Amino acid sequence: DAGCPASPVNTLDRVAKDPQIAEARGMFPEIDQPGIGQMKVTASAQKLTNTKSYPRKAAPLLGENNEAIFGRMLGFDSEKLARLKEQGVILREAAAMERNVKFIEVGPRDGFQSVKGDMIPTQLKLEVIRRMLDAGVGHMEFTSFVSPKAIPQLADSAEVTQALLAEYPGADLFALVPNLRGARRAYELGLRKVCYVVSLSASHNKANINRTHQQSLAAYREIRESCPELEIVLDLATAFGCPFEGKYREPGVAVDFLRDYIEVGVTTCCLCDTIGIADPAQVRGLLSALKAAYPALSLEVHFHDTRGLGVLNTCAALEAGVSGVQAALGGLGGCPFAPGASGNTASEDLIYLLDQLGVETGVDFAKMLATAKYQRERVPGSYSGHHININAPQCALG
Repeated sequence: DAGCPASPVNTLDRVAKDPQIAEARGMFPEIDQPGIGQMKVTASAQKLTNTKSYPRKAAPLLGENNEAIFGRMLGFDSEKLARLKEQGVILREAAAMERNVKFIEVGPRDGFQSVKGDMIPTQLKLEVIRRMLDAGVGHMEFTSFVSPKAIPQLADSAEVTQALLAEYPGADLFALVPNLRGARRAYELGLRKVCYVVSLSASHNKANINRTHQQSLAAYREIRESCPELEIVLDLATAFGCPFEGKYREPGVAVDFLRDYIEVGVTTCCLCDTIGIADPAQVRGLLSALKAAYPALSLEVHFHDTRGLGVLNTCAALEAGVSGVQAALGGLGGCPFAPGASGNTASEDLIYLLDQLGVETGVDFAKMLATAKYQRERVPGSYSGHHININAPQCALG
């Protein structure tokens, strides 16, 4: 009556049920959605031929088109837009998280070493480790070759190493070594990968391993020259802050410190939040600076959950493009220089979140949770995990 062209308006339900539209034109194709599986979605557009229509590209990331939108609508130039991003007025482009990530279990070293009192039986350690490896854990720091006087709980490192290498020859198993003596012992037993610790904080380095920065660098060089076949991961302790020197606000501190280690052969560095002081913005800033300065350097992270930010910081690191993430079963362990603070990020908590985000780790959450509960029943200590404390049947997931 108004003299305007008109056509029928189809509801989504009608379209979905109409074989001429939904089936003949392929408007509801099935796709494989990560973390969900097969699901029907609407295609990108109706087509008038018998060629099926499919989504042409993924939806834009949150904030991806902000610059173009604000530039056209408000007339802002690129310089003003950059300032507004720095101030947080305009959201930066959201980073895409990798769909696959290397999960590294460190509980058998970082967790067990913190246990006071009676020695943990070697066979119990091996049983816990076996359960995690059988749950899909493919990368594990399982002991350290240090003086039994310093860490009595790991005095059986040789026995544990021999048993695991015989039983799991294909697993990525490695140990912490503080010096050349430890590195040689690990190599003699068959290990071809170790990690070496140095603190970004000179004060913490002296308190933790009784070395100056110069002495630590010299010890690393000694291992590198004497054991050229060993792969050495550099664990940078107190990368985000120190109990003596406070929080590192400027990423340049770590960038400058690592230069000497890069020059003598470091290819992988794990950034360790030793006292749980990091925050997501600091994590992104440090990783961005390191990736810009050393693009060939492989980066991993290890966060403590002292302030409840362990999982959140790990996710921020994944968005920033790290290659590996560490955690400890049950959250056992922690920094001896932060008495009473929560310990490590719990492996099962991290695996659960990554599962929900569709990030593949290859690790079975239910089996890891069962192993965490098994360990807590038998190994005393401070456990910072959350899922292990859920007992109500209607709330339990494992």
